Amino acid sequence: MTRWRKTERALVLLAFVAMAWGFFIEPGRLRVHRETVLLKDWPAGLEGLTVAAIGDIHAGAPHMTRAKLRAVVDATNAEAPDLTVLLGDYVIQGVKGGSFIAPEETATILADLKARHGVWAVLGNHDWWLDGERVRRAFNGQGIRVL
Repeated sequence: MTRWRKTERALVLLAFVAMAWGFFIEPGRLRVHRETVLLKDWPAGLEGLTVAAIGDIHAGAPHMTRAKLRAVVDATNAEAPDLTVLLGDYVIQGVKGGSFIAPEETATILADLKARHGVWAVLGNHDWWLDGERVRRAFNGQGIRVL
C-alpha cells in the first residue's frame, strides 16, 4: 500500500472517530469546568465571587433529557455558586432523535437551582423561534429573573 493510501485511510478513520465523538459521546457527558478570572479594579467586596454559567441547554435534544437536566441542576448546586446565569437556548424543536420539552417544564426543573445572589437568565435565538414571551413567562413564573 502506498504512503498516500495509508494517509488517506488514517484521515478517514480520524474523521469517523471525530464524528462519533461529536455526535454520540460528547453530548452525553456532563462535566464542570472551573475558571478563575482576574479583573482589574474588581471591587474587594466581590473577591471570590463564584458564578455558575449554563448555556445551550436545548432541553429535549437527544442527549438532554429531563433526567439529564436535573443532573445539570444537581451538579450546579453542588458547586454552591454565589450567582447562576442561564445563557439562553433552553428549548429545541424538531431535532431528530429528540422529544420536545415545553419551556414551562424546563423552567420548573431549573427553578431548583440555588445561588446566594439568585438565578438570572437571558433568552437565546431558539427561545425566540419558539415563542420568547412564553419562555420568559415560564421562567419568571418559577422565580428565574429574565433580563
